[in-house]
Amino acid sequence: MTTSAQPNRHDVSPCLMTLPRYFDVRSVPQTSEQFESLLERHEVQVVLDFSNVEFIDSSAIGAVIYLFKRLHGQQRQLQLLKLSGQPRRTLIMLSVDKAIPFVDEVA
Repeated sequence: MTTSAQPNRHDVSPCLMTLPRYFDVRSVPQTSEQFESLLERHEVQVVLDFSNVEFIDSSAIGAVIYLFKRLHGQQRQLQLLKLSGQPRRTLIMLSVDKAIPFVDEVA
């Protein structure tokens, strides 16, 4: 049995994932697979880039919340980058910004 040393989480830069233009029921299956890959990585901070997202639906919101809960359980952080338009209004209306930080740039 082999094990690999886990990097020091403080030395690892954020993991950035760009989301699709239409983040909806059609794109969620593929995006969810990518989320699962993010969960296997070691970065403390995961950033979802919403700069190209024009539309988000309830399926996609559910996927983001699920990712947030899983990362939180691993003592990791999620941030939502460059939200605007309908996605921003919808997530604020649902108070997602109270749990997941919205940022304009990656620190």
